[in-house]
Amino acid sequence: MRKWQCLMLALALGLGLAGCQKQEAAAGPPGALPTGFSDEVLALLPEDWQWLPDWQQAEDLPRLLLLYDGACVEPLLCNHSWAQRLNDDEMRQYVACGASPLELQAKMPHLAHPQTEEAGRVQLIWQAQPTSFRAVAYDYTWWEKRQGLDLGFTLEDMPKSQMSPPDNTLTLFLDRGSTAYIMDTERGCYAEEIPPGSYLYVVWAEWQTEAEAEPGPGGYAEWTFFVE
Repeated sequence: MRKWQCLMLALALGLGLAGCQKQEAAAGPPGALPTGFSDEVLALLPEDWQWLPDWQQAEDLPRLLLLYDGACVEPLLCNHSWAQRLNDDEMRQYVACGASPLELQAKMPHLAHPQTEEAGRVQLIWQAQPTSFRAVAYDYTWWEKRQGLDLGFTLEDMPKSQMSPPDNTLTLFLDRGSTAYIMDTERGCYAEEIPPGSYLYVVWAEWQTEAEAEPGPGGYAEWTFFVE
């Protein structure tokens, strides 16, 4: 019987167990090197970036980059787990869980609101294509207005929009803001532009082999970024 070595990592970030769940949205064949990237996009990748032709042999969790507005951004890695099959047919696994993304807003990358749908496209660049993934946009402004009320709202209580794109492209939620009309004793009635709301995006991905008698290599991960 295969032996398991399990190393539980307590991250300072940590993340609530709400992120430790099965993913949806099929994402394409794992293990294949990506094609179709222009020289301009490849030039934006970090110097230490390496494609993983076979994630089942990877020692660590594959990385994710966001291509947005002409730049590559690495989202904040939160909740994740990864298992590797060793040469002696044993398995090595680590798991990292901790605080909710709501507590990590200051640590995650911040992207600017898009002005058009075309400008709001974010391309997901995977070091190794996951077997499935999905993304959820949470209305952070809604939560921010209520956090002082001590009502115990969690991520799952927030208004959200789930995206299960058939390819590796997300379209950011457009929020053009609004206009408020204010009465003032000195200025009379005047219009004031209310800025767009803020949104917290969470991307869940999973690398999973077909069902086996015992667990195989692979794992899951949760990344997050902020749009304001």
